[in-house]
Amino acid sequence: MFFPVSLGVPLPRGLNIPMFAFVIFTITYSWKKIPVFLCKSLLYVPVLFILGLTMGHINELRAYYDALPIVYLSVMIGAITFIDKNKIFKMREED
Repeated sequence: MFFPVSLGVPLPRGLNIPMFAFVIFTITYSWKKIPVFLCKSLLYVPVLFILGLTMGHINELRAYYDALPIVYLSVMIGAITFIDKNKIFKMREED
């Protein structure tokens, strides 16, 4: 549960910890394949989170909508790289 005031400490619930681990793993796994623009844009995410902790409500999701496309694109690049490198899905060979 999150504290209703600013400077609250967020406590992870449910799937938050595995989801954060998945996001961090996929981004770090393919850091060299992520375009430079997205790499520089990812620096915005922790700044936004710290500002939300100190001056806002951490559970107000609308404040983080700006970072969602950046994180989504980075995670998708990382997931595709992981799937392609580990040959999880094999393409059907045509005869």
